[in-house]
Amino acid sequence: MEQSDEEMISRAFERSAPHISNISEIKRLLDHLLQNARDYSDVIASLRENMQTVEDVTLRTDIRILLNEIDHALRNQGRYG
Repeated sequence: MEQSDEEMISRAFERSAPHISNISEIKRLLDHLLQNARDYSDVIASLRENMQTVEDVTLRTDIRILLNEIDHALRNQGRYG
């Protein structure tokens, strides 16, 4: 993954962190995804998949919050949507 993509996702996490309930779990998931992803689209796809499969409603909401912040960052860069 390009460093710029990883930095953008990390900044999105930092901005969304105050709104996330399960911060350590989301951080652990995101760290794992960043290690294994080719680019930001892999991270987004994996987060969406996790959001669909996780049973904990709060965790699903936390993932949605992070996804929204990543989407916002990508739109601001003119790279998405």
